[in-house]
Amino acid sequence: MTTNASVSVVRPPVWRYPEDAIQACQQAIELKPDYAEAYFELGIIYVALKDLKLAREQYNILKTLDENLAKKLFDVIQHYLQNK
Repeated sequence: MTTNASVSVVRPPVWRYPEDAIQACQQAIELKPDYAEAYFELGIIYVALKDLKLAREQYNILKTLDENLAKKLFDVIQHYLQNK
């Protein structure tokens, strides 16, 4: 579990429960729209699900919230593209 201020996200295993993980991140974002870690987690989930369009959307949001997390997500997306 990751905690940031008053928001916490429970991370179910993405490979087993991706819908639950997506929902948890979306709920965290509803509670705290600038919660960069939730966008990062969502991006990672979408890469794991091979939905690069949605992963890139999270990346674009992250660029405005946290440049370091945006770079990490960008690197994950690039790694996936180079190794698929």
